[in-house]
Formats: sequence, structure tokens, C-alpha cells
Amino acid sequence: MELLEVMEEIALRAQAASQPAQLQVGTVTGAEPLEITVHPQMAPLKGDVLLLTGAVTELRLTGLAHSHPGGAGSQAPGQVTVWEGGVPRTQPGDEVVLIPALSVGDRVLLLREQGGQRFVVLSRLYGEVA
Repeated sequence: MELLEVMEEIALRAQAASQPAQLQVGTVTGAEPLEITVHPQMAPLKGDVLLLTGAVTELRLTGLAHSHPGGAGSQAPGQVTVWEGGVPRTQPGDEVVLIPALSVGDRVLLLREQGGQRFVVLSRLYGEVA
């Protein structure tokens, strides 16, 4: 092997050993401010070390009024019934929660960045997690 090949091999092994990224499962232990516990013997993750994706950020839809085309170019009012938690939300200005905010007890999938300084909260987990 040439010196360059040996150096490349050493660099590849060092990078693999450093675990550049790692998936972990955590539990939300505080909602406001957000706090996630990965391991009982570790301090909870909070603040700037947590990066939230759209999949775990609350999203609300407001203003459900709409219309659809009627005869001869007119606009006939339409009615859509949107259900949230078994409750109809049909009035203009009603809000519907499309993605709920994280709450205490939610299990989440985390991606730890290289060095373990920050964690991306990728998604909620449902069902049993080993």
C-alpha cells in the first residue's frame, strides 16, 4: 500500500469510530419549555440542543370558510365539516390542529449530530419501542 492509501484508510476508520450521527429514542419529559430524556442517567435535552422538524411542530388550520362554483358563474356557498377529536369544527375562524405539539410522555426519534452536541427531533413514535 502506498502512503496515501494508508492515510485514507486511517481517516475512514477514524470517522466510522467517531459515530458521525446516531438515531436515538427519547421521551418528552417537559412540554414548555421542551425537554426530552434519552437515558435516565443523562441530563434531559433542552433548549438550543433540540432542533425540531415540521413533523413535531404544532400546525393549526384556521378559517374553514370556502365556496365552490355554482351555476352561471356565480359562487354558491359551500359547507365542509371538519372533525377534530370527535367534535365538528365548521364555523369560519375555527381552528383545527393538524399536527399537535409535543406533550409529556410522547416518544420521539432523535438524530444526534456528530459529537453529540445537538439533536434533531425527527418524528413521534407510536406503539412499543424497544
